[in-house]
Amino acid sequence: MRPTGGLAALLMLAACGSEPERQEAPAGPPPKPSFDQTIPGVQATIAGLGAPWAKPTRNDMVPDTATGGTIISTSDDRGEAKLYRLPDGWIRQVGLASGAGKTCGDPADVERAIPLLLTGLATKVTLTPAQAQRLKVSVTDGPPVTVELRGVRVTAQGGCVQQLTVTAIERPPSPPTRL
Repeated sequence: MRPTGGLAALLMLAACGSEPERQEAPAGPPPKPSFDQTIPGVQATIAGLGAPWAKPTRNDMVPDTATGGTIISTSDDRGEAKLYRLPDGWIRQVGLASGAGKTCGDPADVERAIPLLLTGLATKVTLTPAQAQRLKVSVTDGPPVTVELRGVRVTAQGGCVQQLTVTAIERPPSPPTRL
């Protein structure tokens, strides 16, 4: 039996329903917890921090088994930046390292990056002087220190390779307002 014109038309219509996968910016506000910033925006923020993250020589993308998203890593011989992208395209965490392998980093790079990264990730939070000092001491002298702000967790650690991690966390509900 030969296909008729009607069957051929149905087959063509069925093929029209599937759309190719797009690599565009996510639509709508980000689900929480994630930053209200796109990948190009975060990458521009990191490049704007200067050395050692401004001009990476290596780029890598690997699956993030914790979320089903991806980890985008850019690095060179002096440092590394990692973006943890959720499956819906929004960024949930950003990690910076000054120093790599046997090359020690400069704590000043990470200290300088802390407030700039918080601003660039559109967190709308600022560190108190005491919180900033705790993170600075950690970057300079060693053990990890974590500071939790509204919707953001900031962890810094020193040593030969200094690390900074900024993670989006659940925001506490707003307090009720009186009318």
